[in-house]
Amino acid sequence: MTRISPITIGAMLVLAFLPPAQAQESARPFRYETQRVDDYLAQRAAALAAALGFAGWPKTPELYAAPAVSRVLLREPAGVGEEVRACTTVPFGGETWPQCTWSWKGPSKGRKSSPEDWLDVQITVAPSGRAAQEFLVSSLADNQLPTEMLVARYTLAERPVNLGDVAFAVRSPKGYEATVSFLRANVVFRVRGHGALAAEALPLAVRLDERLVSQAPLTLDQLRARSREPLRRR
Repeated sequence: MTRISPITIGAMLVLAFLPPAQAQESARPFRYETQRVDDYLAQRAAALAAALGFAGWPKTPELYAAPAVSRVLLREPAGVGEEVRACTTVPFGGETWPQCTWSWKGPSKGRKSSPEDWLDVQITVAPSGRAAQEFLVSSLADNQLPTEMLVARYTLAERPVNLGDVAFAVRSPKGYEATVSFLRANVVFRVRGHGALAAEALPLAVRLDERLVSQAPLTLDQLRARSREPLRRR
């Protein structure tokens, strides 16, 4: 007899009880329009997008630059050491756009520390809302989990209310690790906390989102100009 894992059964039940309109949206095939990926990732992304109702995600025309990031956004800024920042680029169509990562370890000196306590933020600026949505799906699908477990993880994931246009929060069973992935308009965020800093992930994600929406939207040319600035400061 073939055994079906509880995770797989849970995912099947979630999909089975979707409202008819959402189930119909989920059945629409997902196709990349702004990125080129290999066939394996494309298949995984399509399965995940269908399960998450990608066709029903908000269509947002606004464009924003990445918000400023620093440890002052943390609930206890003194509880982490100095930040480490690194930037690279991600291709969308024929252009490259910035992706920056900020990392902290904690607590800072003078308090008990552990190498297991860390927090990082990755922000990817895309040229459009569609590009950001495709990138989020890719980033969620790009791992070693079997596809059925991948789909189960994110169909059952927490979806924080009032965070971004689309958001997913995944925590380890004992709360020792937390990852919050979300997008707002054309900007994709991934916030990860580990050990003593795991509880910082969701509050930090909320503050980053607040900073983003406090900005004035940009034109595409303005966004291009602003997006070169992080790379100049590397």
